[in-house]
Amino acid sequence: MENQLFALVCLLWGSGWMFIKIGLSYFPPFTFGALRYSIAALVLYIVMRINHLSLPTRWEDAKPAVVFGILNGLSGAMLNWGGQFLSSTLTSMMNTTTPFFMAIYAYFLLDEKFDKYKIIGLFMGFAGLMIIFSGGSEIYAKSFWGAIAVVVQSAIYALAATYSKKYKVDIKPMQVVTVQLMSAGLVMTLLGILFERNQPIIISTMGIISLLYLSIFAGALAFLIYYYLLTRIDVVRISYTSFITPIVATIEGVVFLNDSITLRMILGLILTLCGAYVTNILSASTQKQESSQ
Repeated sequence: MENQLFALVCLLWGSGWMFIKIGLSYFPPFTFGALRYSIAALVLYIVMRINHLSLPTRWEDAKPAVVFGILNGLSGAMLNWGGQFLSSTLTSMMNTTTPFFMAIYAYFLLDEKFDKYKIIGLFMGFAGLMIIFSGGSEIYAKSFWGAIAVVVQSAIYALAATYSKKYKVDIKPMQVVTVQLMSAGLVMTLLGILFERNQPIIISTMGIISLLYLSIFAGALAFLIYYYLLTRIDVVRISYTSFITPIVATIEGVVFLNDSITLRMILGLILTLCGAYVTNILSASTQKQESSQ
């Protein structure tokens, strides 16, 4: 059962990149994110109430989730803005930089030391990213700045994840995620009001399908399954979602959206994923072995 659910989470999140690209054809980027996060928060809130849970009432409990949500909202804004100018395949590739930023933040914020695996992995990730950037005619002008925006998105999201790891709270995961999504939705709503007042929304079947998929399936449902799996399988195995989802996104982008892909991009993705594996999995395994001795 756990294997099937793990595969489902990878499929839901991996497919999300394709639906982000589709949705951005019909919605302004910040408005799209605001609707996505708000609907997901509403769905989770309903599920939370069904399970006799409520929103945290103490600021001490809510604060880490609110901060994470604000950072996640800014991260989502950069992702949606940059994703307008990139293929879904390239966007997902840029997002593979998240584990490297987390390793850097963990060094400064969590006092996690750099071992040889983290250093090697960071160099591999940087080299892979440079190969992807140099890998085709798609990286130019607005596309270049779109790629930069997606990398910045990864940096912001990694900061949010590191912050949430540093400041843990004694409330249920569903409560945490609901507050995070509400906060992210509020940030995106404010950005939409500030910058997208005169930008039209194109009402279409595909646009609505994309929004609902990202909100309900890649959002609320995927998070529920993810936190269920955290209670059933080890964290290292869960982290493999970070390596599988870009592969799913790449395959779907090429097959369904006719994304162009070059040999350089493939090699860059492989090198980046290998670097992420070395930085996170090998480093964690080595530290665990050393601590047990």
